[in-house]
Amino acid sequence: MKLLSILLLALFAFTAQAQVASNSAKLTWVNATTFVPVAPATVGDPLPTTGPEAIITTRIERSICNADGTFGTVLETLNVPITILTAQFDNLAAAVQCFHVRHIQTNGGMSAWSPIAKKITTLPALAKPKPPVITIS
Repeated sequence: MKLLSILLLALFAFTAQAQVASNSAKLTWVNATTFVPVAPATVGDPLPTTGPEAIITTRIERSICNADGTFGTVLETLNVPITILTAQFDNLAAAVQCFHVRHIQTNGGMSAWSPIAKKITTLPALAKPKPPVITIS
């Protein structure tokens, strides 16, 4: 089984957009188009768009990053069809969120995980009432 090529810097690009809430993360990625080259080749063969070696799914995983910045325990997994190139996670706890993605082929083969993308999420500011007025008699 051939391994899928992951263009590590191009496959998974984290986007921080103004319209995304402080406790949300919107992810975008670019799908792989070639297999990982097998030595002595330096360029991988193109991926087929149909058949057992075609990519059919992208899997996204989310965790709270470990203190050393590595990927933590998986908290959420999302599988999307290969035609989808974005995912948004909402209502996240205040923390350093870690995300990574991989491709899954029709025959069950999987690419390596992308590099980790991180976002510091915060809870949105909530309107607070004025304090009560106290009197002493």
